[in-house]
Amino acid sequence: MTAHGLIRAASLVLATFGVTIGVTAGTATPAGARPMLFVDAPEPYASSRAIVSLESAWEDHGIRAADERAAINRLGVQLPLGARWDGYLRVESTIGRRRSMNDVDFQGRWTAGRGRADGALLSLRAGARRESSGTTVLLGGIAASKRVAASLAAASLDLERALGPDRDDVDILTSAGWTTPVGPILRLGVEASGQDLEGLWERNEAEGGAVLFLGPTVAVNAPGSSWRFALGGGPVFHVTRSPLTSLAPRDILPRGDGYALRLVIENGDR
Repeated sequence: MTAHGLIRAASLVLATFGVTIGVTAGTATPAGARPMLFVDAPEPYASSRAIVSLESAWEDHGIRAADERAAINRLGVQLPLGARWDGYLRVESTIGRRRSMNDVDFQGRWTAGRGRADGALLSLRAGARRESSGTTVLLGGIAASKRVAASLAAASLDLERALGPDRDDVDILTSAGWTTPVGPILRLGVEASGQDLEGLWERNEAEGGAVLFLGPTVAVNAPGSSWRFALGGGPVFHVTRSPLTSLAPRDILPRGDGYALRLVIENGDR
């Protein structure tokens, strides 16, 4: 990452913290707020109806990147399938200066430990994604969360197996986060996300190498409202680099070092 990129990333992180602190000063937390952006944290109670979410991300990877700026838009629907089961349908569109992609995926999720707001939760999920390139990808993941008082810690691990040429045998993605209430409607936290971590030992990793994100997040949910908002941003940087690239959709685009800003708008009971 260049010095100019570091300055822009640091400014984004400080601005996010500044807005959060400025808005929340002097204000405990909604139980239904979506607390994290990258971690699919298991929820203690099953939803009574479908939850619709819209995610939008803006990324800038500097003047040396092949596709300097890109927008990622994702429309998702979470369907309640019972006390322990949920289904997820997501449609994603990535719009860049040089190319655009559209992908769709569906996953089923089973959660253990529901019914206890302060207990540890564990969820397993599996499904498939159809990419704009025509490649089918098998998806699987595990996530865990634990509430201590009003704070929440969560982590997830996802594995992907692309059934197509010129892709890795297995793609490894992981995220972790911590969040705590700072008022009656807001939560403040921090998240880290790593993708294509098989690039730590594979020199020719198909998506360009291992990439990391680290930054603050803020979640908003007014009491009695089914609407939730979450915002976060921070630097994106490569731990390793590979000369290869692919059209695999990612929460963080592996274009180069830079920064990312993500916003989620969600409606539904949690």
